[in-house]
Amino acid sequence: MPWRLPDNKTTVFTTDEPMMLTFNVDDLSTNGLIHPFKDDMVKPTIGATHMVKDVNSDDTIGLLTEMPVGITGVSYIATFYRIQAADVNKRVRIGSIKTDKMSYYHTFGHTDKYLLFPDFPVNFNMERLIAGDPMESNFINDTTKNIKFHVMDISDGTFKTFEADHYGFIMHTGNTYMDGDSMIVDFEMYVEAPVQPFSSLDFDYVNNPNRKGLAMGSRFRRYNIN
Repeated sequence: MPWRLPDNKTTVFTTDEPMMLTFNVDDLSTNGLIHPFKDDMVKPTIGATHMVKDVNSDDTIGLLTEMPVGITGVSYIATFYRIQAADVNKRVRIGSIKTDKMSYYHTFGHTDKYLLFPDFPVNFNMERLIAGDPMESNFINDTTKNIKFHVMDISDGTFKTFEADHYGFIMHTGNTYMDGDSMIVDFEMYVEAPVQPFSSLDFDYVNNPNRKGLAMGSRFRRYNIN
């Protein structure tokens, strides 16, 4: 995704990882990567492609997963951060959520007061990822587990966790807004086979001149989180 950072001059391409590729808007030439530096994030692994503009400021808000390695082994932390105009190379932590896996995600919800991390039961087969297998074959979908919604207060990084009663593979976030004490959020969710959206990128399918229409199991679903 192309994105203009809050200094109003640095433009980047983003994808599902925490680094960003800077580019020139006039000729699309690239100018190097912006990495999460060691003084702001610890071993960042993946990140949300779709960053957002803070409703209350010009800051960019994003989400990435840190992977601290300690004496008790590997842990995973999903971290909301902001990028400010004064230093677009630095991520300022808003708050962090410990997870039981390196969760996959592509987007998140936000309002003027809250950030919403959809923690659905999908992660990666790291051995196959390192071996170079295609992305779609690296997903581990545990359809026996439910989606969790972590709602974070932007002002102090505190959060509450809510659990749905079903599985889902969430890609894009639609409307997110408050209605009294309830957060209303719309998601593009894969609930039918195929339960992930990347089958359409399979080269055997794309290069087949006799290919037929591909079933995409996505639906819009609206949630009311009190």
